[in-house]
Amino acid sequence: MQDKFKDECGVFGIFNHEDAARLTYLGLYALQHRGQESAGMVSSDGTRLHAYRGMGYVSEIFRQEELSHLPGRSCIGHVRYSTAGSVSLREAQPFLVDGYRGQLALCHNGNLPYANEVREELELDGAIFSSTSDTEVVLHKIARSRAVDLVGAITDTFTEIEGAYSMLRTGFIRRSRCRSSSLLTASSNTFTSLDRTRSCSAARLTRAVTRWVNSSRASARQTLTSLCRFPTPESPRLSATRRNRA
Repeated sequence: MQDKFKDECGVFGIFNHEDAARLTYLGLYALQHRGQESAGMVSSDGTRLHAYRGMGYVSEIFRQEELSHLPGRSCIGHVRYSTAGSVSLREAQPFLVDGYRGQLALCHNGNLPYANEVREELELDGAIFSSTSDTEVVLHKIARSRAVDLVGAITDTFTEIEGAYSMLRTGFIRRSRCRSSSLLTASSNTFTSLDRTRSCSAARLTRAVTRWVNSSRASARQTLTSLCRFPTPESPRLSATRRNRA
C-alpha cells in the first residue's frame, strides 16, 4: 500500500449564474491535478439538462463550441481519477439519467465501501448497469425509491448511503405535465450521515476565477479552496452536531 497522499477526482458546481458553464470549466481546470483520465459537465437551462463528457484533459475536451452547447444558469462538472471501475468514456461523469420523476445528473468524489454488495443485490433484482462505477449504484437507488418526487427520492437514498464522499447533483423535476422546476444540491459525508453543504457566492467565485486567469494558478487555487471550504473540525456547527449526536 502506498503511504503518500493521492488526489482522487474533483467536483465543481455553479448555481444561478449566466456564465455557469464557463465558470465550471475554469473550476475544473483549476482541479485538473485531481484527475486527468476524463472530464464532463452537465448544465441546466430550466427546461432540460445538457451534457458533454470526454477523455483526457479539460482544455482538450471543452472548446468554445462544446461550451456553447451547455446553456443555462446552473452547471456541475467532474474530473476523474478512478478509484473504482475501469477507464473508458462510459465511466466519465457526471452521469445523466431520465426517469418518470424527471432528469437527474450526478457526479461524486470518494468511495462507497458497500457499493459492490448493493450492486449485486440490484443486479439480482433485474437492474442493468452501463458502467462499472459505484456512482451508478446511487442513481439506481434513487430511481427505486418509493418517494413521490425526485427530491424525496434523493433524501431517502442519502440517509442510507455510507462512505467518504463529496457529491453534486443537478436535476429537472417533473411535478406534473405542465409544471416543473430545476435543482442543484451538494452533500458530503465522512463515514457518517452528517451532511455538509458546500456553497460560495457566484460573484466572489467570478472574482476568484478572474484572478486565476490574470495571475498564477496556485494563487487562484488557494482562493477557490478558501471560498468553497467545508466546515473544519473546530467549526461551531460541526461541534454542536457532534454534541447532539453524543
